[in-house]
Amino acid sequence: MKKNLLNNWEVVEKLGEGSNGEVYKAYKKIDGIPLYCAVKHISLSKVKDTATVIENLKKEATIMQKLNGNKHIINYLNSYKETTDNGEVDCYIYMELAEDVEKYFARIKNSVPEVLQMGIDICQALEACQDLKIIHRDIKPSNIFRGEDGNFKLGDFGAATILGSKNQIFTGTYNYIAPEIYQKEQPDFTSDLYSLGLVMYKLLNHNKLPFIENSSNENEAIKKRMSGKALPRINGLSPEIMNILNKACSFDKASRYQTPTELGQALKKAHFNIVGVRKMSKESSNFEKTVSIQEMKKLEEKEKKSFKQKFNKNTFSKYKKQLRIVLLIIILLAIILLLTRCSLDNISCEEGYIRRFNQCVKGYYTCEEGYTLNGDECEKITETIDATPKLNCEEGYRLDGQLCIINETKDAENGYYCAAGYTLNGTECQIPDAKAPVVNANCPSGYTLYEEKCISLDYKTATTSYSCPSGYTLSNGICTHTENNSSYLQTRYTCPEGGSLENNQCHIEKDPTSSWGYYNRCEYGYQYSYSDRKCHRYYSPTTTRYCEKGVLNGSTCVVTTTTVATISYKCPSGYDLYGNQCAKTLAQAPNITYTCDTGYTLNDNVCSRVISVPAKYGYHCETGYSLSGTKCVINNRVEPTIEYQCINGYTLRDNKCVRLEVEDATPHYEDEETDNN
Repeated sequence: MKKNLLNNWEVVEKLGEGSNGEVYKAYKKIDGIPLYCAVKHISLSKVKDTATVIENLKKEATIMQKLNGNKHIINYLNSYKETTDNGEVDCYIYMELAEDVEKYFARIKNSVPEVLQMGIDICQALEACQDLKIIHRDIKPSNIFRGEDGNFKLGDFGAATILGSKNQIFTGTYNYIAPEIYQKEQPDFTSDLYSLGLVMYKLLNHNKLPFIENSSNENEAIKKRMSGKALPRINGLSPEIMNILNKACSFDKASRYQTPTELGQALKKAHFNIVGVRKMSKESSNFEKTVSIQEMKKLEEKEKKSFKQKFNKNTFSKYKKQLRIVLLIIILLAIILLLTRCSLDNISCEEGYIRRFNQCVKGYYTCEEGYTLNGDECEKITETIDATPKLNCEEGYRLDGQLCIINETKDAENGYYCAAGYTLNGTECQIPDAKAPVVNANCPSGYTLYEEKCISLDYKTATTSYSCPSGYTLSNGICTHTENNSSYLQTRYTCPEGGSLENNQCHIEKDPTSSWGYYNRCEYGYQYSYSDRKCHRYYSPTTTRYCEKGVLNGSTCVVTTTTVATISYKCPSGYDLYGNQCAKTLAQAPNITYTCDTGYTLNDNVCSRVISVPAKYGYHCETGYSLSGTKCVINNRVEPTIEYQCINGYTLRDNKCVRLEVEDATPHYEDEETDNN
């Protein structure tokens, strides 16, 4: 990229680059006044499809020319192509210099009202695009800027297209494109609104797009978005703004805002709810063509001159009386003729009524077979031929083949000039600027601001009372209940001497003893059993009474149950209970004050100032023209309008010429038919 460019512009620094070129900041001085602009440079030696790139650049320059003068769109200044000494071809587009929103919001830490204002401004830019059937197709933070005039602006129309254009190549940035573009379907105006909604979401979500946790899962995040998954809620963002983002980024096109105006109105309402007052600036959805002061003066002089030529004061005074009489007679005759004609020929009757003697009576018309009724006439098409199409061009254009062409060259004006919307004052361009002030709500000492009110709480100790369930006795916050219940009484059997309990009897088993003369012998009290050859002793067990629950008292069980008493709190009249405290809310309106940023003046709760920037000096052209040296050139091609015509004797019907056979319809009056019956 060379340093010195056409018209004495000098490259200062590189601002960024894209797939086909780079953008630079350029600078020059005129009479000591510093001027800056942005220059888009494309080296055709670095691109593969040269013809396509050149065509796209022409299209981008044409679109920007059409949108020039809109304060919410980057202004187009100039463009040209040149061949270097070594045979390489370079293309340049000069445009307004502005800061992209990523850098701007990085400085101001993403103020919510400011992001909403950005959305409002870009909606106005998209309104102008929609009027010209232009779809931007690449709305992202790096293509949105903040100008020196304080307005947010839409730029980079390299991917823009006209609504309904066929054979469109996929374009856009994956992180911001609408689902229909991702699916290779035709985009429409809602596609741009979807991308704008994502830009706002990112700026309001700490510079993070939906579903993206880190750079490694960008593809996964895009897949989630393209599957129709709703946007994750942004912490701390009001439901009203979140609903706006969800509607703008609806997966279904029919559920989105259908026009930039609808989205802009929703954003304005949300902006107003935050800042408290509306931005005092004239905003319109219709962007009119601006006319320079010099042009306006020329028109005024031309009009005055024409008026003097047509109505010379002396000549008019000489015949004033005679002219008045003649004019009065002509007016009276015209009124009489008009009333007579209206009463005779132009009587319009309601359905079910027809004309008779200049009155509407109940009845209907009929036609013979083969004829069609049209009012009070019957028509029959006897011949049909193709209508002759006639191509018409707007004033100033000439027809060349199938296109309307305008080629005009005139001298450029030289001197100080301003961008659209600014007023020239000496060597400065000035424009009024207004914005909402900072709203401060102040409360008296001891009060806290809560939901637009000053709140204070008066506390008192609540009265405490205890209660127990029925049948319980209260003592020191404990509820006690005592009852006799013999169902818990149980009997325990034990065997002394180490016996085992069997069927409520104690049993001891031993081996028999042997002695000479006796083979088996048992101790005293035991009995020998031949079945198991053992000695057995059975005796009664010892019985003991006990309680399974509670305490034994004679032949019953005494059971005691305790529970914590229920605590109740009571407040004095006018106080509300909060836990175990009584509080009464005191509220009063806060003291509202408004403050403005440095440089602004507060007037009627609006912060206003006059922005002054150095005027540009040099040759310049009115809107729609391109500067070429010291000449203003306009070259434009548009589609002509088609008007169909027929030769004498034929009538135009649906772009066809037909010869009609016409005869009066047969009237049928209801009162006559009734009399005949």
